[in-house]
Amino acid sequence: MAFWFRLYLHPSKTSTFVRHMVATLLGLYLAVFCFGWYSLHFLFQSGLTYCIMLFAGAEHMHKYCFIVALGYLSLCQITRVYVFDYGMYSADFTGPMMVITQKITSLAFEIHDGEEDSVGATGSMGGGAPHLSPFGKHPQIHRGWGDQCQYSPWT
Repeated sequence: MAFWFRLYLHPSKTSTFVRHMVATLLGLYLAVFCFGWYSLHFLFQSGLTYCIMLFAGAEHMHKYCFIVALGYLSLCQITRVYVFDYGMYSADFTGPMMVITQKITSLAFEIHDGEEDSVGATGSMGGGAPHLSPFGKHPQIHRGWGDQCQYSPWT
């Protein structure tokens, strides 16, 4: 698939917007093909947490996103197991939702940590001593283990 994507949508011939739209539509098509209308849960969860990221402050955004994403995942899992017939085989959509939940919360926590680091680096918002996150106080540990412990680089 990457071969055809690179051949027909080469970066020198196609704009970034078109490449992103093709990748998004292809991903949505594959999600609907694999999971049917249950794939709307993916869009709803992503859209809801994206709205939280836009409208909540960076101070509490990571907490709200974690609670909402994990709560919605738990609600979907409970209704799938106890409300619908568990003995009948169906494509389980909660597995990909677990990955989406992890990616969403990882993004929210990374944005939160970046905001804390940028505020701590300038010291302009606190007025007094710069405020650093616990990881910002020990950058050598954060740099060494951060890249290896994240899920995103391994996918």
